[in-house]
Amino acid sequence: MQDVRQKMVPTGRMQCWISLFFLLFVGMPFISDNFMSPLNQWSGLVSILACIAYVPMHFASYRIRDSRTLYLITLATFLIGALALPFNWACYTFFIYACFIGGDFFSRKERIAQFLLVNIGSWGVYSLLNVWLGYPIIQGFVTFTAGLGIWSEFERKQKLIKVAELEIAQERMAKSADRDRIARDMHDLLGHTLSMIALKAELASKLAEREPARAATESAEVAAIAREALTQVRQAILGLKSVSLIEAVRQSEATLTAAGITHHFTVQPIASLDAASEHALAQTLTESITNIIRHSGASEVWISVTQDSHDVVLQVRDNGKAVAGSIKEGNGLSGMRQRLASVDGELKIVVEHGMQLRASLRSKLAT
Repeated sequence: MQDVRQKMVPTGRMQCWISLFFLLFVGMPFISDNFMSPLNQWSGLVSILACIAYVPMHFASYRIRDSRTLYLITLATFLIGALALPFNWACYTFFIYACFIGGDFFSRKERIAQFLLVNIGSWGVYSLLNVWLGYPIIQGFVTFTAGLGIWSEFERKQKLIKVAELEIAQERMAKSADRDRIARDMHDLLGHTLSMIALKAELASKLAEREPARAATESAEVAAIAREALTQVRQAILGLKSVSLIEAVRQSEATLTAAGITHHFTVQPIASLDAASEHALAQTLTESITNIIRHSGASEVWISVTQDSHDVVLQVRDNGKAVAGSIKEGNGLSGMRQRLASVDGELKIVVEHGMQLRASLRSKLAT
């Protein structure tokens, strides 16, 4: 999530310019007669060169978002202060700047390391040069109090970053779930529809010479099914269509009839399903019929939809060639399980002299 971190940290243009005014402290010895440390002939030139060297790094530190580069700028700023300090004791200002290079970009550990290294290093320089004790005290006070403000801002930005990361993760999950939904719906829809088109086209071909009128009717139905499938594909992609259970039953009857498979339907009126649950159950029925036609070799199918006080149950049973251990779950059965699980349902499959599929989910009031 490094991109999020970089986007959430502002450039701080106004803060950059405001903090630059603290360089005026470097000139205090030149305007104060009571300044505690005397100047020499090189003080003015060294102070100006130090400021000129620091200013480009100051602006760069507000643009750069790389920890290593920011640490190098911190080191360079510290060295400017250390080299200029013997000529102008007010150049301890650069040590203070060095404590806050990088603003609130640094992590918690990086910020603490920077603060400690700069302060320990500067106090070492003060000791070597026998600097008045007031300078390290002033520096420690300023860096500590200002550091609290930086720390507070850092914590606030970290919270914003976490919120942004969470939103991005949720958005990715939603997109992934939507892709999975579309893939399942397309698999079920096209598998069912193309199977029906293939059966009716094959039937029309057989009837073309014997019963041309019926063949023409079957061909017209193929065209109608193809147009309807195109509409359903568009609606599925847009997420606008939830297939009702009644529609799925009617389509299944037509498909089984076209395939020449005897079928028995027992469907109770279901009035306590919300749209998402009904859609999941309808798609499960559609996919199970498609699998029977394609793989089972069954000649007869029994379908029932019942409801008790707690569950709505769909059962599909065939007399196909499946035997125990012969069923391997592919995309179809896996899609059924995922779809039912998304509405708190479950799928059970029993294989013995054919296959029996049982899909159940809790009754939910339609909204």
